Amino acid sequence: SFLYDCPECPVESITWYEAVAFCNILSKQLGLPPAYAIRDTLVTWNRDSDGIRLPTEAEWEYAARAGTATVFYTGDCLSTDQENYLGYDPQKGCPKGMWRGQAIEVGSFPPNPWGLYDVLGNVSEWVWDWHSYHPAGAEVDPVGLDHGFERVIRGGNWHDLGRNCRPACRQKAAPAQLFSH
Repeated sequence: SFLYDCPECPVESITWYEAVAFCNILSKQLGLPPAYAIRDTLVTWNRDSDGIRLPTEAEWEYAARAGTATVFYTGDCLSTDQENYLGYDPQKGCPKGMWRGQAIEVGSFPPNPWGLYDVLGNVSEWVWDWHSYHPAGAEVDPVGLDHGFERVIRGGNWHDLGRNCRPACRQKAAPAQLFSH
């Protein structure tokens, strides 16, 4: 419905496979070598390619945090004037806000300090990594597993609770599963 009702809204309800295929299509349109070799459900990433690709989980979080050290890049609270999420259930200790009940146009709110829009709300985003549990402690640019059953999804969405919009929050789904938010 985004094509007809809201052409400036982000794409929703796609599989991880559709997301990587889109990256290759966009790469070809821009005259770049595709980042992925796709054969049925086997997808490999050519790390030497300059083509469009999904970020790794570590890259996504680094960009979403934008050099900040607080719970959100906005501070310890995230308001519904800053991101699109289920404002009736914000991060613990933060004021309630509104719930729009749908994705809205990209860039409806101010960007994070590095100029990225909608990284903590509106729609969640597939990343390259397979889901695994990380050991406690800080890692710098960790490399994910090379196989698994579920891919990582980052960022909150219009239907998420405030605590699920934190840059540290991780979700997961099978790559063939439609992720609807």
